[in-house]
Amino acid sequence: MQKGIQHIESLQIINLLCNIINTQDYDEADYQISKFIINNLYNLEKYSIYEIAEEISVSRSTIRRFCIRMGYDNFSDLKKTLTEDFNFNILNSLNYKDFDEDDYDKFVNDLKLLPDAFDYENLMIQLKSLALLIKKSHRCTVFSTGMQLAFLKGFQVTMATVGKIIHLIDFSDRNEDYVSGYGPNDLIFIISWTGKFLSLLDDRLDSLKSKVCLVTFDDTKVTSDKFYKIYRIPKIKGFIGSDIFRFRIDYETDMSIRYTLPYICNLLNDIYFDENRKDLLDEIDC
Repeated sequence: MQKGIQHIESLQIINLLCNIINTQDYDEADYQISKFIINNLYNLEKYSIYEIAEEISVSRSTIRRFCIRMGYDNFSDLKKTLTEDFNFNILNSLNYKDFDEDDYDKFVNDLKLLPDAFDYENLMIQLKSLALLIKKSHRCTVFSTGMQLAFLKGFQVTMATVGKIIHLIDFSDRNEDYVSGYGPNDLIFIISWTGKFLSLLDDRLDSLKSKVCLVTFDDTKVTSDKFYKIYRIPKIKGFIGSDIFRFRIDYETDMSIRYTLPYICNLLNDIYFDENRKDLLDEIDC
């Protein structure tokens, strides 16, 4: 059995590195440090801060400041977090194989299970209620990490086309000041499928004044009184596809995450637009 991701922080680091790659120029120091870490992710443990500084022609103090901005006291702490989840032994043990025609047939069969996992009428009632909740919110923010944020960017763009701003945030210590200013009319969604992500938030939930909603699997154990609402998503059973290397979690969880979130977001986009189309037309006429 494949070893799963042990530390949610390692996924946050990867997401932050990708954001730097996406937003900074090639010749900037942060870009070069991020590029080096990604290119050497599975053998990072063999590099010292001295070797990296020499390799990419930056000072050690520049790398230290970079690590502090990433939320770590020094390079050793950042490297330790990454190397516990990404190292040569893990890479060597991953059960990866090519995606062949048989895998494709199983994959197509698995996707047919997606709509059957939801009760249609109940789902529509929940999504209409959710659309109204989002519409009434002053600020709406989604906290997640890694792969989910990539999926949610499409949702963010589509909601913007109907005049609703959705903030997407990869939760870290650096966001604490940001959310502390939220009020009762603000809405926060936390996406934590298995509950691991919640371990970063437990100490802060009680201090938030906004409505905090949780999106999680239906079998995840959480304390319900911490949240305004909990939206439980089915972990779809009965998948038969092969366990090729994707997210290093079990196949059912992986498939449920990858395809349930876009499915729900697309439905929510359509419902939100339909529910608010008349209001938008009235605003334009005025």
